[in-house]
Amino acid sequence: MELAEALPQMGGREIEIIGADSRQVYAGMNIGTSKVGRDIMERLPHHCLDMRPPDKMVTLAEYQALATKRITEIHARGNLPVMVGGTGSYLLCITENWQVGDELLPGEENFKERGKGTPLFRAKFVRSTLEMNKILPRIDNAVDSMFQMGLVDEVTRLWEQYKLWEPNRLQRNALWHTHGYREFLEKAHETTPVRLPTSRRDLAEIAQAIKDHTHSYAHRQWSWMKK
Repeated sequence: MELAEALPQMGGREIEIIGADSRQVYAGMNIGTSKVGRDIMERLPHHCLDMRPPDKMVTLAEYQALATKRITEIHARGNLPVMVGGTGSYLLCITENWQVGDELLPGEENFKERGKGTPLFRAKFVRSTLEMNKILPRIDNAVDSMFQMGLVDEVTRLWEQYKLWEPNRLQRNALWHTHGYREFLEKAHETTPVRLPTSRRDLAEIAQAIKDHTHSYAHRQWSWMKK
């Protein structure tokens, strides 16, 4: 946001954001993914958010097609597209023009092995210079803020909307594959009958689990970005 507001004042181009977060592509998953609010979207154009409800998984091919289209449109308007997010496959499938499909073939671990096409765009990578000893406290503060902003209510609404007490629905839903939501769902399915946890003790355990899992993910993500 600071860059987008400062660049035009320095004679640079207007910025538009391309979301590069594989969880923010799902509608309704707002607080738990730290998705920007409508007020921010009105100040600065954002693309590739809320592509689909979480019970209909977005493939890498679908993301690649939409992001490529939006970047091309932004260039045509004379503006500068900036991809924001930490999903490596989302960033690289665009900047390296991966040859992706709707699903992996048997034995394939990822689409990167299929090779790359001719790069469609020139790209610069920008990463934070913060060290882990400063990042981890920020993660903990962010998780605490999510609970204060209503994460429990958001999870409850999504739980009821998608009937996530049913195991067959659970496995096919992006919520089950996302830190910040999965911890609630795992705790809920530990009990019989299945129910969302509501006690102060349970919620404290869930909050700590979210922090621990996000710490581990941040370490992997930070190592990848340093490359």
